[in-house]
Amino acid sequence: MGEETQREVLTLPQLVGRRVRGLRTTHGRTQEDVADAARSLGLDWTRSSVASLESEVRGLSAEELLLLPAILSRVTGLKISLEKLLSIAPTQALRLERSELTDHGIEIMVFRPDLHESRATDSLTEARPLLESEMAAARRLGLTYPVFTKLSIKLWGDVYTTERERRLYELGGDDMSPRTRQATRGHVSRSLDQELRDFIAKKTERKAGV
Repeated sequence: MGEETQREVLTLPQLVGRRVRGLRTTHGRTQEDVADAARSLGLDWTRSSVASLESEVRGLSAEELLLLPAILSRVTGLKISLEKLLSIAPTQALRLERSELTDHGIEIMVFRPDLHESRATDSLTEARPLLESEMAAARRLGLTYPVFTKLSIKLWGDVYTTERERRLYELGGDDMSPRTRQATRGHVSRSLDQELRDFIAKKTERKAGV
């Protein structure tokens, strides 16, 4: 029997559920520990939320999927990236239904549907500069990456790089020379940075009752 017929096909909830359960049990942590870590990052998870996730039936929002590596890093004490969390064995394939992706920005950061293994690797290679760009922006603003991502989604309804490229496209980025496009992308990035600073300042003022 060939490798293709032996390949196990997983949905995103199945893959995430197995990874969460495996990491948690390997490190001797409880479902409540995972829920506590999620709540510390602003999610309203309960033990039941984690149980549903581990049962491979609960879907994740874009915000939850982006924060999941940070949640598991706190629970296990390991440095867990989204790429490692979603990596799959050569004998497996990941099938993503459109309904499983609740935010367009997630699509650049996970394995795409029905991709051959080599193409999936290429997809992650292409996504890496975008992720590095987001992490650099988080450092500029003095934020952790999970908090930065959460604020970006709250402000724009999408992750930072997706919003940046959308605005660049609206400015005619496809018709620009490489040098002009790079300069314009930098201008858009500075605008986004300032919007996030203003958003954070307003949230701080509201909390302070100003």
